[in-house]
Amino acid sequence: MRTILMSISLGRYCRILTLSGVGDLLLKRPDTRLVILSPAAHLQAFRDRIGLRGDVVFEDLPDYSPAATRLQRALRRLLTATWRHKGIFLPCMRVYESVQAMQEPRLFDGIFRRYEPSVVVTASPGFNSPREIPLIGEARRAGIPTLYVAYGWDSLTVPVKGFMPARPAALAVWNRFMKQEAVECHHYDPGAVKIVGPPHFDIYQDKTIIVPRERFFDRMGLDPEKKVILFATGTLRWSDNAFILDILEKAIQNRDLIYPCQVICRMHPFGKGKDRNVYERFMGSPHVKFDSNFGHIEHLGWTPDRDDVVHIANLVYHSDVVVNIASTIVLEAALLDRPVVSVGFNPVEPEKFESMVIKRVFWQHYRYVLEREACSFVENEEQFIRALNDNLSNPALRRDGRRTLVEDICYRLDGQASARVADAILELSEPR
Repeated sequence: MRTILMSISLGRYCRILTLSGVGDLLLKRPDTRLVILSPAAHLQAFRDRIGLRGDVVFEDLPDYSPAATRLQRALRRLLTATWRHKGIFLPCMRVYESVQAMQEPRLFDGIFRRYEPSVVVTASPGFNSPREIPLIGEARRAGIPTLYVAYGWDSLTVPVKGFMPARPAALAVWNRFMKQEAVECHHYDPGAVKIVGPPHFDIYQDKTIIVPRERFFDRMGLDPEKKVILFATGTLRWSDNAFILDILEKAIQNRDLIYPCQVICRMHPFGKGKDRNVYERFMGSPHVKFDSNFGHIEHLGWTPDRDDVVHIANLVYHSDVVVNIASTIVLEAALLDRPVVSVGFNPVEPEKFESMVIKRVFWQHYRYVLEREACSFVENEEQFIRALNDNLSNPALRRDGRRTLVEDICYRLDGQASARVADAILELSEPR
């Protein structure tokens, strides 16, 4: 019996590890058992939403707070300062891991003895949630291979994410740029990094998920005589986005757009109550429909199921223009050939926007979008309105850039990224 431990510390990771089809492909193997580790393992709502059927066992993923001794804080600062220098960084990381091993409680000895796993799979090396840090460390000391399936296209961008709090043995990444980051910035051997594509985007190769326009408009309460602008918000952590709705609503009221339009405001699934409060004044607007069609589960936050994933695809497909700042939805729009306007200014919080978005996002991983001219990048309100009209009047604008973007960032557009991830997991799980 081959046992695969799969860690889901946050609900969003379901999208890449289970809803993508990776879990089902593993379970089709008659000799394979899947053990899901999650802080919500005991909740039926979680078990239902991740969509797995077969030989699946659920176990609690213990809580963990990284120790903060003076030595560990000093080592973290040193690692942050030396990540560009392999000869210094790797020895420092080994010291850091040894210190961690002495400080950490043994949280997974019982699970390792009970299931004797062949491999441990995670969508995080300690980013966003620290629960995987001791899991990866204990697996390494027990001689169990570990695989990190990169969740986002920015997952290895050091200025955005920083160094990995724990180092899995192998990585499954989206594209050649991420592999380059893994080798040059995180100092992995090239053979330990497999290019697989984003498994959760396989669904965009399945055109049967798209519902007819009439049904979608009826479901959303939209006017079929108007064009649709989809505004995908960010979180307040990055900047206040409400000014974008101000501009859109004013443009519709003043008839500055060449077609009658309506706005779907897709609330960021990571947003909290404070994020939603900034949009309250638009709740009664005849021009704005709000979409927050996503489920949250205790301990996990946003935890989509297949219906949620299909809904996102239909939101993008049935939109005439997608507006965002610098989020992953630009890739989903490109996959469905929908024009994107990326807002590169913020009159409300200009300094915060400059430091948190322009320097950390636009000129890091989002540069792949800008370099390929896959979106209309705007730096003031006048450019914003002009770009909306240009894209409304000519949906094919920047189509070549969108096509190049998805080919470069999403690897092979064959709907087989999930199969490549499953193959990488099975390969690591073979006896050595």
